[in-house]
Amino acid sequence: MPSAARLSTVLAAGVFFLVAMNVLFDARGETHRQVAVSERPTEALTRIRREQSAMQRALGGAPGASDPPAQRSSAAAQLPVTAVQHPATPAAAPRPQAGIVAQPQPVKPVPGPASDEAKALAAANGGASKLPPPLDKLEPGTDIFVSFSSASMSPFALNWVANLRHARGERAGIHELMVGALDEGMTKICEEHGIPTLSIEANSIKNRGAANLRFDYSAYKRMAAMKVQFYSNILRLGFNVWACDADTAWMAHPAPSAREAPCGGGAQRHSCRREQAPFVNEYPMQYVDILTTTDCIDVEGDTKGGCWHVDHNTGLVYMRARQGVLDFTAAWKQKIETTRDVMIRDQAALNLLMREGFRSKEWEPPPDPQGRTKARPIYKAWNDRLKIARLPLRYFANGHTFFVQRMYARKEADGSDHPPPFALHMTYQYGDSSKFAYGKRQRMREARVWWVDPPSYFSEGRYLAVAPEGAALPIDTLPNSVTTAEAAGRFNKEDSHLRETLRDALGLATALNRTLVGGAFGMTLPFDCPADHILPLVGWFEQGVAFREPGFLTDPRLSPDIKSSWVRVDAPPMSASQARDALRPYEHVRVLEFKSTFRKFCGFEDATAGASFERVAKAVVPYHRTFCAEDWTPESCVGPRKGCVPFYAPCCHGSPGRHFPCVYLNKPPDFKGHAISDRPAFCPAPDPHGSTPAVHEERVVDYPDLSPNPRSRQFHKIVDDFRKKPGRQKR
Repeated sequence: MPSAARLSTVLAAGVFFLVAMNVLFDARGETHRQVAVSERPTEALTRIRREQSAMQRALGGAPGASDPPAQRSSAAAQLPVTAVQHPATPAAAPRPQAGIVAQPQPVKPVPGPASDEAKALAAANGGASKLPPPLDKLEPGTDIFVSFSSASMSPFALNWVANLRHARGERAGIHELMVGALDEGMTKICEEHGIPTLSIEANSIKNRGAANLRFDYSAYKRMAAMKVQFYSNILRLGFNVWACDADTAWMAHPAPSAREAPCGGGAQRHSCRREQAPFVNEYPMQYVDILTTTDCIDVEGDTKGGCWHVDHNTGLVYMRARQGVLDFTAAWKQKIETTRDVMIRDQAALNLLMREGFRSKEWEPPPDPQGRTKARPIYKAWNDRLKIARLPLRYFANGHTFFVQRMYARKEADGSDHPPPFALHMTYQYGDSSKFAYGKRQRMREARVWWVDPPSYFSEGRYLAVAPEGAALPIDTLPNSVTTAEAAGRFNKEDSHLRETLRDALGLATALNRTLVGGAFGMTLPFDCPADHILPLVGWFEQGVAFREPGFLTDPRLSPDIKSSWVRVDAPPMSASQARDALRPYEHVRVLEFKSTFRKFCGFEDATAGASFERVAKAVVPYHRTFCAEDWTPESCVGPRKGCVPFYAPCCHGSPGRHFPCVYLNKPPDFKGHAISDRPAFCPAPDPHGSTPAVHEERVVDYPDLSPNPRSRQFHKIVDDFRKKPGRQKR
């Protein structure tokens, strides 16, 4: 797997520009120091994020370990949508185990930056009294984190809540949250888990054609209008809204308003601190009506100017409770409902409105009395009726910057770790189906931001892993002048190795009745590939193949019983029955790690089992990909000149001279499941005496952490050095 050092040669290092926080508070809540005006915004916010993480570690223990008991109210809330009653429930809410959504903490009134507009809206429309408990105690101007879900996608909503309440080791969890329920099933789920919820009238999508709404375009368009109305209802009560899709994961508290963190007990009794907004309330962001995330993948470009040529993404939007924002959300909903094109949903509609009268001329705010520099540029949009800005890509990551670029693997200029993002959105991702968003869930598992698997996921089962250095080829360094053909050739070489490794690992895991896990899902070029980039994930789930994500074996949640029962073996090619006989001494071992499974499985003696394996392997091992070769055009001629291929021309197919040629992946390997009649060529002939193949044992001591999560304990380990070790230590 690539290291941070290798990634830096593949991906350009960005010069990041963000804002410093004005005041920092120490563990006792007292003013610690002010950021000097001369300190660069990038350095200041990066330092602040590092100090926040360091302070959190100093406070000790798992998040929520000393949180106060859950308190719920039985009072009903009334809003223009139906509110749900939460029955009074006794008892404490300790740190949840995997698969359990943490119970809500009591929400104290937070003074916050309530504007006069927010207070006026609250006074006119009922304010917090219209919210479900415990949110009915909030002050106007407080930020509320809002998402929505149907019962069919409830795991994502529960995970969104779990990340907010106890996400990523931040003791000051986010409890000002609410889920909009799109059906009765989701309402019931929220009630069972103590999640503040409001029912969204959704009869128009009740008889939808897919459990995953994204695959029913008409229903998804109707749902998009409903969620915008849902946001409007909350804004109208005088509360700012963090509008989040349920496939977002909050890894840290963005601290949109001053708040008190829970105190620890014992020696940490007085170790409380307050957090101040590092961005959305920093000068001049207080003037902004709406802040959006973006589909931009250029971190440096976003830092310099905000990537304004790239669309806004509505999966994560911050909206302030202002009349101008309410006017916009009304127009937003209307645009969705009145545009006939089924693809004009919430995101497309927002972008169309934002572009109305948009001029790429920066709006100049009044000077800051404290002399601070501007955090980000502000522009006027929607015919000059809104002030908008972009949430910084460096701290609000998308699926490309986090999983593909792995920007959080890079070291800072001073050699320190890059601060983790506040939030992560599962964009630029594949592998979903109409039944379920498998690809999104797999990404979240890989990133360790999926918190709703049951404890048994990490404590039960027996596993078969492939050593990372055996799953991938040795690292090659390609020159900057590499052509598409050369890069595709290297990729094909790696891919062919992966497919045969994966095919035989799957065969051995099936023969030994083990769950496949680990390094066989990784590739080294052109980047550490998420599983959905190199595997047909839908097939893996819908064929019922038992497997785990690459970082599973080093996940902190993994049972100690599994960690302590781990053997590494080097085995020759074997059939199913030979593998069972040779590895019988390790039948009780929880993790059986193979040095390599490349061309190691010779098939099943049983013809029925062999046919079943062939069917499944053909569905889950092959993958189709093309490489668009712009440099294969005559003299690399691209553009409007005569005889050149036009910009944005299609790839692979089209009129002569009007499309780019393609390089294709190698054909998938052969799938020979029957060890008797169709034995693979790399397997020796069956021994007439039936002797058992020799297996050499070697115990693992340094299996690397393969998760892209920036808090992984070995994330900055140089994997090149790991692979180059002459031998792995035995014990």
